[in-house]
Amino acid sequence: MKKYKSSKNKNYNLIQELFFITISECQNKLQEGITLYTGNPDNPKKALRILEQSIKTLERIDESKFDINERLLFQIGYAYFLLGKYQKGIKFLHKSLTLALEIDNYDMQAAVYHCLSQSYRSIGEFRKALKYENNFLSIINNYNIEGKAGALNNLGEIYILLGEYDNAIKYLEESLDISQKNEYQVCEAAALSNLGDVYQNLGQLQTSINYYQKSLNIERKINNRRGEAASSGALGNLFYHFGKYEEAIIYYQNFLETSQIISYYNGQINALIGLGNSFFAINNYNKAFAYYDQGLKIAQKIGDYQGQADSLVGIGNFYMKCEQYNLALKLYSQYFTLTQKINDRTGESIALCNMANAYLLLNQFEEAIRYYQRSITIFQEIGDTIYKSKYLNNLGYALLQINKLEESEKILYDAIKNLEKIRSQLIKDSDKISIFETQLSPYLLLQKVLIDQNKISEALEISERSRTRAFVELLSKHLSTKSLESIQALNLELEINLPNISTIRRIAESHKAIIVEYSTFYFKEFSILYIWVIKPTGEIYFRNVDLTMLMEENIPLEEIIVEAHQRIASSSWANDAQALAQQLYQYLIQPIHNLLPTETNQLVIFVPSNQLFLVPFSALQNNSNGKFLIEEYTILTIPSIMTLNLTLQQRERLRNIYSQEKEDFINALVVGNPTMPIDKYSQPPQQLKPLFHAEEEANEIALLLKTDALTGQKAIKSHILQKMPKARLIHFATHGLLYINKLVIPGAIALAPSDNDDGLLTSSEILDLKLNAELVVLSACDTGRGIITSDGILGLSRCLFLAGVPSVILSLWEVQDSSTKVLMIEFYRNLCTGMNKAQALRQAILTVMQEYRNCPSMWAAFALSGEAE
Repeated sequence: MKKYKSSKNKNYNLIQELFFITISECQNKLQEGITLYTGNPDNPKKALRILEQSIKTLERIDESKFDINERLLFQIGYAYFLLGKYQKGIKFLHKSLTLALEIDNYDMQAAVYHCLSQSYRSIGEFRKALKYENNFLSIINNYNIEGKAGALNNLGEIYILLGEYDNAIKYLEESLDISQKNEYQVCEAAALSNLGDVYQNLGQLQTSINYYQKSLNIERKINNRRGEAASSGALGNLFYHFGKYEEAIIYYQNFLETSQIISYYNGQINALIGLGNSFFAINNYNKAFAYYDQGLKIAQKIGDYQGQADSLVGIGNFYMKCEQYNLALKLYSQYFTLTQKINDRTGESIALCNMANAYLLLNQFEEAIRYYQRSITIFQEIGDTIYKSKYLNNLGYALLQINKLEESEKILYDAIKNLEKIRSQLIKDSDKISIFETQLSPYLLLQKVLIDQNKISEALEISERSRTRAFVELLSKHLSTKSLESIQALNLELEINLPNISTIRRIAESHKAIIVEYSTFYFKEFSILYIWVIKPTGEIYFRNVDLTMLMEENIPLEEIIVEAHQRIASSSWANDAQALAQQLYQYLIQPIHNLLPTETNQLVIFVPSNQLFLVPFSALQNNSNGKFLIEEYTILTIPSIMTLNLTLQQRERLRNIYSQEKEDFINALVVGNPTMPIDKYSQPPQQLKPLFHAEEEANEIALLLKTDALTGQKAIKSHILQKMPKARLIHFATHGLLYINKLVIPGAIALAPSDNDDGLLTSSEILDLKLNAELVVLSACDTGRGIITSDGILGLSRCLFLAGVPSVILSLWEVQDSSTKVLMIEFYRNLCTGMNKAQALRQAILTVMQEYRNCPSMWAAFALSGEAE
């Protein structure tokens, strides 16, 4: 320590002695607090209290009158950093660095460089953070291997913040390699988590999930609570991007609570912003605003520019929802200024896009386009596919508004290309569907842009491209994993990725059917129903139904569909159900009536979208002649035309197997009224009621099919599972359960329980089977329902298709087992006479109609999906 200046003050010696005592005590306390904090980071309150007291004592001393050593200056700077007072800490750290450089104290230089890097990173000055972390690495590179791994990891984190992902991956993978070789588990977990961040930003979400999960497992193993908090936040971010907002909220809440316990202020800010974003996504705007505001206040208190920026954009979004566009524009402008200050390239692009959104809603379209283009230019530089796709979509919409259709078309194709690149990297079916729900707009917008240019066929291709993508991809994988010479995996992939008009025409021709595809649009200024009709001869017709009047009356088509479904299902035909069924006929059938067949045996295949999956097409009524649709046509439904292509291949596969007769197959597996299991998900859990008519139904059908029905205790789930892969036809006459919250995919079939099994055959279990049945009949309640998404219905029917079944009969509501018995027996009688499945079901429905004509709840619930033959 340098000598202090002399003084003529006779009390100097006493003052100096007291000063040294104070400094010495504070230095000891600082070291105690730092040691306590670093030694027990999960419970830092005591350490922070000691540091706070020491700092307050030192702040009362005019340190400019004295020379203090580099170690104490570092301790003060580090204490300020731990307390979140970054700017004050940086001042002391630079003083410490100056002294350390003067006396060639390399250990102290390294410590200061690292702390300066963390401090500048905390206030968003990432280039300075990068500089000082590189300085730290250069000192410890050769003699501190663990420190080197940590420094490489920190450099990777900073490159992530700068949007330089290639550099980030390089440093993080080197850090991970060193950590794994030397069993540095703390650093290994951090590197894995950061790699998860990189791949999430690049849109490779499945890779990101894998890294996060590995990191979380290690954090739990070593009991690192702060690490667990960070992993919870990362998973919250992923679920948010998947559109699984309720799950994201759970992870963000855990992130927030853990961060509060350990006084991790940046974690608190990020958790609050994540909660704000999630509640905003589920339309709870006031709660979202409260979280954003809370995050902003903490960020301002500790000088966290990144946190301030992220909070401001959330608040700006809130004002956009309140239609206060000018105020939102002002907040976005502040956000943009902050992102430039901290060199946050991703944030800059988001700010520009949000400003463009505000200009768009202010009808300043040219200005909006200019800002969108600036935003997209940045993402082209940093390669962030998730945000880039969203902004391409917005730019396409703005160009549509000023009628620049060709430019809009090109931009929207680019947006879709980016989205499908992201989806191709996901594995789980449910994840593909969930993220797709956040990605609909470019498909819908592009259909309108194409139709406005009279590109009807191209619009149909995009309609097909937008639906059942996850379903078709999963089904193709199931097909391609089987040794089938008749199926070429490459051709399947081409058909999946590029649905085209020639394929669509070929499918219509091969099924000898008229295909009707629907697509609905609800934008701020218009509401439209598009209908394509594809004839077996290949001609394509198009109808455009304007639904704007319904929107003006505040009765959207979806609401009519849901109401009609409920009323028809509850037998209230005279109570407005008839009027609703006629209204749906007017919108869905009347515009194409002259294009439909005059021969009742010719097949009509309906391809619904969204809520149209709930429509009981059989019960739609022609007001002019009083006929129901099932009286006029033989009908079938399917999630997409491309799905028909694949179910046709399933049918051909089974015909090939059965013609060779190499397997010991059973003709039919008939199950009815098993000993009912307990529905453990009901509140309270209770045993399902027996279905005596279902048992009679099963016995009579089994007699027709020359087999024995499995009823009561004979229908044990484990026994049924063994028989299902060998059955050519499967019939279930039992309870179907719709929403089971504990399951990933909704839906279950009630079978008899055993000692080791609850008796519920779930959708997920069906998905794991390899079935060879040409037809599965779900003569149960709600078996055709599930979670309705733009990607189709996620439930029992979907899983049966994936398991290898080409044709499924299912129900749209809770059916009466007495009328169902009559209908099903009649169906099998018709099937035995040589009718195809669609004809046999139609004639069975017509038979029941003779007694219950004005009660469609008795006969309209059942629908055939898949192959008619």
